[in-house]
Amino acid sequence: MTDAPKFRSYQDLRVWQQSMALTKQIYIFTSRFPDTERFGLINQMRRAAVAIPSNISEGHSRRGAKEFSHFLSIALGSVAELETQTLISFDLGFLSTHERDQLLSSLSTIGKMIRGLLKSLEPHFVRDSTCSAYGLADDSDVPSLLDITDYEPRASSLEPR
Repeated sequence: MTDAPKFRSYQDLRVWQQSMALTKQIYIFTSRFPDTERFGLINQMRRAAVAIPSNISEGHSRRGAKEFSHFLSIALGSVAELETQTLISFDLGFLSTHERDQLLSSLSTIGKMIRGLLKSLEPHFVRDSTCSAYGLADDSDVPSLLDITDYEPRASSLEPR
């Protein structure tokens, strides 16, 4: 089994970079919305936009694929929320057709990237569970998933913490 690609930072992830660019676009577009929407759509769209890269970065900083996947799922929910808010903003006349299409295209791309990242993490769920079961901080002491039935954890990993 191959290991997941190691990224030094969440900032190396293209999906994080693109979601940051989207957030900037949302701030620019919503700055032209009517003042009456300051506590409505403006606030909701900005929060949903900020939540996407924020959850990607928080998940990347957590331990294990399962936790990362959890935060990616939250980010994916924010993508769907922002798509809906974009459509509402267009229907109310706050966004042009070009702006709507630009945002929906970016959201579609980001959603696909998040789903792809989620799919790539699935094979690592078993590895994370194995590490937890054996009291390991990471999988550096797990020789292979194929050999796990013969694996005996270090004595130190069985000691109470």
